[in-house]
Amino acid sequence: MKDDRNYIGYGKKDLNISWPNNAKLALQFVLNYEEGAENNILNGDDHSEIFLSEIIGAQPIKNARHMNMESIYEYGSRRGFWRVYNEFVKRKIPLTIFGVGMALEKNNEVCSAIKEANLTKGGFNAEYGGRLSAVLDVISREGNRKKINMKTDISLLSAKSTIEGPFYKGAWLVSGRRTYFDIIFPKLGYDNLPPYYFYDIQGHIFTDLTYKDRISVSFYNGIDDFQYGALALNGDWGNETFSIKYRRLFNDKLIGNFILAKSKFFVNFGLGGESGI
Repeated sequence: MKDDRNYIGYGKKDLNISWPNNAKLALQFVLNYEEGAENNILNGDDHSEIFLSEIIGAQPIKNARHMNMESIYEYGSRRGFWRVYNEFVKRKIPLTIFGVGMALEKNNEVCSAIKEANLTKGGFNAEYGGRLSAVLDVISREGNRKKINMKTDISLLSAKSTIEGPFYKGAWLVSGRRTYFDIIFPKLGYDNLPPYYFYDIQGHIFTDLTYKDRISVSFYNGIDDFQYGALALNGDWGNETFSIKYRRLFNDKLIGNFILAKSKFFVNFGLGGESGI
Protein backbone atom coordinates (compact mmCIF):
# COMPACT_ATOMS: atom_id res chain seq x y z
CA MET A 1 0.00 0.00 0.00
CA LYS A 2 1.35 3.40 -1.00
CA ASP A 3 1.94 5.92 1.80
CA ASP A 4 0.19 9.05 0.50
CA ARG A 5 -0.13 10.90 3.82
CA ASN A 6 0.84 14.57 3.98
CA TYR A 7 3.53 15.05 6.63
CA ILE A 8 4.41 18.65 5.68
CA GLY A 9 1.20 20.67 5.77
CA TYR A 10 1.87 24.41 5.65
CA GLY A 11 5.44 23.80 6.78
CA LYS A 12 7.43 26.94 7.56
CA LYS A 13 4.88 29.24 5.93
CA ASP A 14 3.22 31.67 8.32
CA LEU A 15 -0.55 32.03 8.05
CA ASN A 16 -2.41 35.25 8.75
CA ILE A 17 -5.82 34.00 9.82
CA SER A 18 -8.52 36.52 10.70
CA TRP A 19 -11.46 35.24 12.71
CA PRO A 20 -14.80 37.14 12.82
CA ASN A 21 -14.64 40.24 15.04
CA ASN A 22 -10.84 39.79 15.22
CA ALA A 23 -11.28 37.05 17.79
CA LYS A 24 -8.09 35.42 19.09
CA LEU A 25 -9.70 32.09 19.80
CA ALA A 26 -12.15 29.98 17.79
CA LEU A 27 -14.15 27.97 20.30
CA GLN A 28 -17.01 25.61 19.53
CA PHE A 29 -19.20 23.86 22.08
CA VAL A 30 -20.54 20.45 21.11
CA LEU A 31 -23.09 18.41 23.06
CA ASN A 32 -23.23 14.70 22.24
CA TYR A 33 -26.61 13.05 22.63
CA GLU A 34 -26.43 9.27 22.41
CA GLU A 35 -28.47 8.08 25.40
CA GLY A 36 -30.43 5.02 24.39
CA ALA A 37 -28.17 4.09 21.47
CA GLU A 38 -25.43 2.43 23.52
CA ASN A 39 -24.84 -1.31 23.27
CA ASN A 40 -27.80 -2.97 24.96
CA ILE A 41 -29.72 -6.19 24.41
CA LEU A 42 -32.86 -4.02 24.14
CA ASN A 43 -31.32 -2.61 20.96
CA GLY A 44 -30.58 -6.07 19.55
CA ASP A 45 -26.96 -6.23 20.73
CA ASP A 46 -25.61 -9.37 22.35
CA HIS A 47 -23.89 -7.57 25.23
CA SER A 48 -23.88 -4.34 27.20
CA GLU A 49 -21.82 -1.18 26.55
CA ILE A 50 -18.15 -1.44 27.52
CA PHE A 51 -16.42 1.67 26.14
CA LEU A 52 -18.36 4.93 26.54
CA SER A 53 -18.96 5.21 30.27
CA GLU A 54 -17.45 6.22 33.61
CA ILE A 55 -16.99 2.56 34.54
CA ILE A 56 -13.27 1.94 34.04
CA GLY A 57 -12.57 -1.46 32.55
CA ALA A 58 -16.27 -2.28 32.15
CA GLN A 59 -16.86 -5.87 31.14
CA PRO A 60 -19.62 -6.92 28.75
CA ILE A 61 -22.67 -8.55 30.22
CA LYS A 62 -23.91 -10.96 27.59
CA ASN A 63 -27.59 -11.61 26.96
CA ALA A 64 -28.62 -9.54 29.97
CA ARG A 65 -29.12 -5.91 30.91
CA HIS A 66 -26.40 -3.90 32.68
CA MET A 67 -28.46 -1.74 35.08
CA ASN A 68 -25.51 0.39 36.24
CA MET A 69 -24.59 1.20 32.64
CA GLU A 70 -28.19 2.00 31.76
CA SER A 71 -28.45 4.32 34.76
CA ILE A 72 -25.40 6.29 33.61
CA TYR A 73 -26.88 6.83 30.17
CA GLU A 74 -30.37 7.57 31.45
CA TYR A 75 -29.04 10.42 33.57
CA GLY A 76 -27.96 12.10 30.35
CA SER A 77 -31.38 11.85 28.71
CA ARG A 78 -33.45 12.55 31.82
CA ARG A 79 -31.43 15.38 33.35
CA GLY A 80 -27.93 15.93 31.94
CA PHE A 81 -29.04 17.14 28.50
CA TRP A 82 -31.46 19.69 29.96
CA ARG A 83 -28.93 21.11 32.43
CA VAL A 84 -26.53 21.89 29.59
CA TYR A 85 -29.09 22.85 26.95
CA ASN A 86 -31.04 25.24 29.19
CA GLU A 87 -27.88 27.09 30.22
CA PHE A 88 -26.80 27.64 26.63
CA VAL A 89 -30.26 28.82 25.56
CA LYS A 90 -30.59 31.09 28.60
CA ARG A 91 -27.18 32.67 27.97
CA LYS A 92 -27.74 32.72 24.17
CA ILE A 93 -24.49 30.88 23.46
CA PRO A 94 -24.21 28.87 20.20
CA LEU A 95 -24.28 25.13 20.72
CA THR A 96 -23.72 22.32 18.23
CA ILE A 97 -25.48 19.05 18.99
CA PHE A 98 -24.25 15.72 17.68
CA GLY A 99 -27.22 13.39 18.01
CA VAL A 100 -27.42 9.64 17.38
CA GLY A 101 -30.54 8.78 15.39
CA MET A 102 -31.60 5.86 17.58
CA ALA A 103 -31.23 7.97 20.72
CA LEU A 104 -33.27 10.86 19.32
CA GLU A 105 -36.05 8.50 18.25
CA LYS A 106 -36.53 7.57 21.90
CA ASN A 107 -36.94 11.11 23.25
CA ASN A 108 -39.34 13.37 21.34
CA GLU A 109 -38.99 16.14 23.92
CA VAL A 110 -35.26 16.43 23.26
CA CYS A 111 -35.91 16.51 19.50
CA SER A 112 -38.44 19.32 19.94
CA ALA A 113 -36.02 21.35 22.06
CA ILE A 114 -33.26 21.00 19.48
CA LYS A 115 -35.58 22.22 16.73
CA GLU A 116 -37.11 25.12 18.64
CA ALA A 117 -34.17 27.56 18.75
CA ASN A 118 -31.01 28.21 16.80
CA LEU A 119 -28.51 30.97 17.68
CA THR A 120 -25.87 32.02 15.17
CA LYS A 121 -23.03 34.33 16.20
CA GLY A 122 -20.26 35.43 13.86
CA GLY A 123 -19.31 33.96 10.47
CA PHE A 124 -22.87 34.11 9.16
CA ASN A 125 -24.24 32.47 6.08
CA ALA A 126 -24.56 34.66 2.99
CA GLU A 127 -28.26 35.26 3.68
CA TYR A 128 -27.34 37.57 6.59
CA GLY A 129 -24.97 39.73 4.54
CA GLY A 130 -22.26 39.82 7.23
CA ARG A 131 -23.98 42.79 8.89
CA LEU A 132 -25.15 41.30 12.16
CA SER A 133 -23.47 40.46 15.44
CA ALA A 134 -25.92 37.67 16.26
CA VAL A 135 -29.02 35.99 14.91
CA LEU A 136 -31.56 34.33 17.17
CA ASP A 137 -33.73 32.11 15.03
CA VAL A 138 -36.67 30.96 17.14
CA ILE A 139 -38.64 28.19 15.49
CA SER A 140 -41.97 27.54 17.13
CA ARG A 141 -43.60 24.14 17.15
CA GLU A 142 -46.80 24.02 15.15
CA GLY A 143 -49.05 23.15 18.06
CA ASN A 144 -51.42 20.27 18.74
CA ARG A 145 -53.99 19.94 15.94
CA LYS A 146 -56.11 17.39 17.82
CA LYS A 147 -56.69 18.67 21.36
CA ILE A 148 -55.85 21.43 23.82
CA ASN A 149 -52.77 20.54 25.82
CA MET A 150 -50.89 22.40 28.55
CA LYS A 151 -47.51 21.70 30.11
CA THR A 152 -45.81 23.57 32.96
CA ASP A 153 -42.34 23.09 34.46
CA ILE A 154 -41.39 24.80 37.72
CA SER A 155 -37.98 24.76 39.37
CA LEU A 156 -36.38 26.68 42.21
CA LEU A 157 -35.18 29.51 39.95
CA SER A 158 -37.40 29.45 36.87
CA ALA A 159 -40.73 28.40 35.42
CA LYS A 160 -42.02 27.79 31.92
CA SER A 161 -45.39 26.92 30.48
CA THR A 162 -46.80 25.98 27.08
CA ILE A 163 -50.41 25.74 25.99
CA GLU A 164 -51.48 24.61 22.54
CA GLY A 165 -54.57 23.46 20.72
CA PRO A 166 -56.43 23.07 17.43
CA PHE A 167 -57.50 25.95 15.18
CA TYR A 168 -59.50 26.02 11.94
CA LYS A 169 -57.53 23.63 9.70
CA GLY A 170 -54.47 24.30 11.83
CA ALA A 171 -53.25 24.86 15.37
CA TRP A 172 -51.99 27.47 17.81
CA LEU A 173 -49.36 27.58 20.53
CA VAL A 174 -48.30 30.06 23.23
CA SER A 175 -45.23 29.51 25.40
CA GLY A 176 -43.55 31.61 28.08
CA ARG A 177 -40.90 31.38 30.75
CA ARG A 178 -39.43 33.52 33.53
CA THR A 179 -36.59 33.29 35.98
CA TYR A 180 -37.07 34.60 39.52
CA PHE A 181 -33.55 34.96 40.90
CA ASP A 182 -34.65 38.49 41.89
CA ILE A 183 -37.36 37.06 44.16
CA ILE A 184 -35.76 33.89 45.55
CA PHE A 185 -32.24 35.09 46.37
CA PRO A 186 -33.33 37.85 48.83
CA LYS A 187 -35.57 35.35 50.63
CA LEU A 188 -32.59 33.02 51.00
CA GLY A 189 -30.48 35.79 52.52
CA TYR A 190 -28.39 36.59 49.45
CA ASP A 191 -29.11 40.30 49.59
CA ASN A 192 -25.70 41.23 48.19
CA LEU A 193 -26.41 39.59 44.81
CA PRO A 194 -27.60 41.98 42.08
CA PRO A 195 -31.23 41.28 41.15
CA TYR A 196 -31.51 39.89 37.65
CA TYR A 197 -34.27 38.15 35.75
CA PHE A 198 -35.40 37.49 32.23
CA TYR A 199 -38.64 36.43 30.62
CA ASP A 200 -39.82 35.65 27.14
CA ILE A 201 -43.07 34.72 25.48
CA GLN A 202 -43.74 33.46 22.00
CA GLY A 203 -46.79 32.41 20.05
CA HIS A 204 -47.69 30.84 16.74
CA ILE A 205 -50.93 30.18 14.89
CA PHE A 206 -51.51 28.79 11.42
CA THR A 207 -54.24 27.56 9.13
CA ASP A 208 -54.07 25.47 5.98
CA LEU A 209 -56.39 27.16 3.49
CA THR A 210 -55.78 24.27 1.11
CA TYR A 211 -53.23 21.49 1.09
CA LYS A 212 -51.04 23.85 -0.96
CA ASP A 213 -51.62 27.10 0.92
CA ARG A 214 -50.79 27.97 4.52
CA ILE A 215 -50.95 31.27 6.42
CA SER A 216 -49.25 31.65 9.80
CA VAL A 217 -48.70 34.42 12.34
CA SER A 218 -45.88 34.40 14.91
CA PHE A 219 -44.62 36.71 17.64
CA TYR A 220 -41.80 36.77 20.17
CA ASN A 221 -41.01 39.12 23.06
CA GLY A 222 -38.13 38.75 25.50
CA ILE A 223 -36.54 41.02 28.11
CA ASP A 224 -33.50 40.73 30.39
CA ASP A 225 -33.54 43.05 33.41
CA PHE A 226 -30.56 43.83 35.66
CA GLN A 227 -30.25 46.25 38.60
CA TYR A 228 -27.51 46.90 41.13
CA GLY A 229 -28.38 49.44 43.80
CA ALA A 230 -24.82 49.94 45.09
CA LEU A 231 -23.88 51.56 41.80
CA ALA A 232 -27.35 52.80 40.92
CA LEU A 233 -27.04 50.62 37.82
CA ASN A 234 -30.16 49.85 35.82
CA GLY A 235 -30.25 48.01 32.55
CA ASP A 236 -32.67 46.10 30.42
CA TRP A 237 -32.45 44.73 26.89
CA GLY A 238 -34.55 42.51 24.72
CA ASN A 239 -36.08 41.51 21.40
CA GLU A 240 -39.52 41.97 19.88
CA THR A 241 -40.58 40.26 16.65
CA PHE A 242 -43.80 39.83 14.71
CA SER A 243 -44.30 38.09 11.38
CA ILE A 244 -46.98 36.98 8.93
CA LYS A 245 -46.04 34.19 6.56
CA TYR A 246 -47.73 32.76 3.49
CA ARG A 247 -46.48 29.45 2.14
CA ARG A 248 -47.43 28.20 -1.31
CA LEU A 249 -46.67 24.75 -2.68
CA PHE A 250 -46.40 25.31 -6.42
CA ASN A 251 -45.31 21.76 -7.26
CA ASP A 252 -43.20 18.93 -5.89
CA LYS A 253 -39.99 20.86 -6.58
CA LEU A 254 -40.98 24.46 -5.87
CA ILE A 255 -42.20 25.98 -2.58
CA GLY A 256 -42.67 29.72 -2.08
CA ASN A 257 -42.43 31.44 1.32
CA PHE A 258 -43.57 35.06 1.51
CA ILE A 259 -42.92 36.80 4.84
CA LEU A 260 -43.84 40.20 6.24
CA ALA A 261 -41.88 40.73 9.45
CA LYS A 262 -40.99 43.39 11.98
CA SER A 263 -38.28 43.11 14.63
CA LYS A 264 -36.79 45.37 17.28
CA PHE A 265 -33.79 45.00 19.54
CA PHE A 266 -33.45 47.52 22.37
CA VAL A 267 -31.00 48.34 25.15
CA ASN A 268 -31.62 50.71 28.06
CA PHE A 269 -28.76 51.47 30.43
CA GLY A 270 -28.27 53.83 33.35
CA LEU A 271 -25.48 54.29 35.89
CA GLY A 272 -25.32 56.59 38.92
CA GLY A 273 -28.99 57.46 39.17
CA GLU A 274 -30.30 60.90 38.14
CA SER A 275 -26.83 62.47 38.38
CA GLY A 276 -25.16 59.70 36.39
CA ILE A 277 -25.47 58.43 32.83
